[in-house]
Order: sequence, then C-alpha cells, then structure tokens
Amino acid sequence: MDSATWTMLLGYAGDPSVGQRSAELAAATIVSPYTAYNLYCAGEAVLDVDPDRARGLLDRALRMAEATGTTFVTGVAGASRASLDVRSGRTAEAAAAYPALLRAWQRAGMWSTQWVMLRAIALLLEQLGRAQRAAVLDGAIRAATAEAPLGSDREVLDQLSKRLRDELGADLFEQARRFGASLGNDALIGYTLAALGPQA
Repeated sequence: MDSATWTMLLGYAGDPSVGQRSAELAAATIVSPYTAYNLYCAGEAVLDVDPDRARGLLDRALRMAEATGTTFVTGVAGASRASLDVRSGRTAEAAAAYPALLRAWQRAGMWSTQWVMLRAIALLLEQLGRAQRAAVLDGAIRAATAEAPLGSDREVLDQLSKRLRDELGADLFEQARRFGASLGNDALIGYTLAALGPQA
C-alpha cells in the first residue's frame, strides 16, 4: 500500500501521527496526478482533527487534479470538500458543489461514494429547511442495506432522523421515508438533484 493511502487510513483510525504524515505528503509540488492524489489523502487524513487545514489541502488537490486531468481526485476531493462545507454551515457552497459530483459518480457507477455524499446531502437539506426532502433521503439511505452507515456515521444519521421526526411529525416523516426507500438508484439521484435546486 502506498504511503498516501496509508496516511489516509491512519487518519480514519485517529492515529496521532497523521498531522506529521499529512504535512510530509503536502510538501510535494511537482505537477502530476500523483501529487493530486497525495494532496487529497493529506487532506482526508486530517478532515476530522483539523478541518481548516483539510480544506486548504483539498483545495490544492482540486487545483492539481484540474491541471492534470485527474478526474478521480476531482471526484473524491470534491466530495470531501463539500462535506466540510456542510459541517461548517456553508450551505450555498455545498449545494452548488454537489450536483456535478452526483452526476460524475453516477456516470462512474461508484455507489459507495454516492451513499456517503447522500448522507451529507441529507444533513444539508435539513440545514436548508427542506426537512421532508431530507427525510426522503434518510429513507433511501436506510433501505440501501449494502451501504449501511456504521459507527459515528450511523449516530449522525440517527440524530438526523430524530430531528426530522420531531419537525415533521411521525406520519409525514414515515411517509417521506417510505417514498425514499421505494426509489431506484437513478430516480434517487434525480430526486436529490431537484431537492438541491434553488426553488426546491
């Protein structure tokens, strides 16, 4: 396994060495797809412990990916960058970023990435005051048992469900979730794109 991927995995595990490892990866300046990937891994590794640093690294990764045509890094770094916008309440930026990301990953057929993004988008829709639409995504996410969230992701989704139920009432909440659970993959992406629109 390459050092960049290993650093990213250590970040997921909460290893205290990720700060130094991330800094070493970020020192690269050669314009290449490998540098774009290294910068993405460096940012992803510190996403939870140093969001501001992660944002800067992901922005660098996106610029490098654009310069080198590294579409995979554009997709993964873009998804992580948008998730940071959701966490920090930058709703307009996140809502603007997600449509292109959803379409790109739909074309690639990478549903593992789509489900992670959809969980963040459900939170974003709540922030935008679109509780019923967030509940639809909640239902779709929970129906996708192959990609069920675990650990802290599951806790975040459970907390979201409780807030949405409290806001919508049990009947409307369950109705929205049942509708979400009934959507096929392509229909779900279409619904989500519409939900993110300015007039949704």
